[in-house]
Amino acid sequence: MSLFSNSRNWIAAASLLIGGAVHADTISYSDLVAGSHSNTVNGTTVSAWNNTAQTQVAYFGGRTQAGVAGMGIRGHGNNEIDFYYNSNGQGDSETMAFDFANNIVISELSLSLLFNGPEYSNEHEIAEIFIDGHVGRLELDPTKEDSAKWYLDGSLVGEVASCSPGATAQGGSGCFTILNPFGNLATANLDLTAAMIPNIDESDYLFRHVVFASVPEPGTLALFMIGAAGLVISRRKTRA
Repeated sequence: MSLFSNSRNWIAAASLLIGGAVHADTISYSDLVAGSHSNTVNGTTVSAWNNTAQTQVAYFGGRTQAGVAGMGIRGHGNNEIDFYYNSNGQGDSETMAFDFANNIVISELSLSLLFNGPEYSNEHEIAEIFIDGHVGRLELDPTKEDSAKWYLDGSLVGEVASCSPGATAQGGSGCFTILNPFGNLATANLDLTAAMIPNIDESDYLFRHVVFASVPEPGTLALFMIGAAGLVISRRKTRA
């Protein structure tokens, strides 16, 4: 076996070691304090805003419906992340903003209070999520119970089953968990907003939890790989 081949195996092993050392963190709605504007959890700052420009301070507000709890924004809606029209008749949305300490990859995002369309005549229940220029949309499927669709940058990714079957019926509270919502896209910011649909105010929901893992810095990965290669060379010289 060549030195190059051996080095490659050691480098691969080092990369796996680095990947294994990166653990997932979770931020839950229960980590956010109702009545506060901003909380820091696992190195991430989560803030409440009354607008998408994030210039109007808002406060967190919790809510439980049909046994499903979550956190929204206290302000224009009923403790939800809600779309609204301002005094000038312009549409805007409350925003829950996540500022991570470094680049992360999101493996799970859970939202609730998306009601089923036929039951509530809310056929435009949409959660809109932004990360670094990319847009994700979770939309209720008005033709099915306990089902929503996840879109990324306008393209349908797939259906998302309810994490609380039957909860979207009359008087219930939808609950949906999206796995790997943005694939391998790395981001340092996550903004949860309601979709701004002209003349329709049916988009509102709650945050439940997000699961994410830090992305190793390129320089750190390079140092580990160089170290692994150096170790292989040292072992070869010792054997010689």
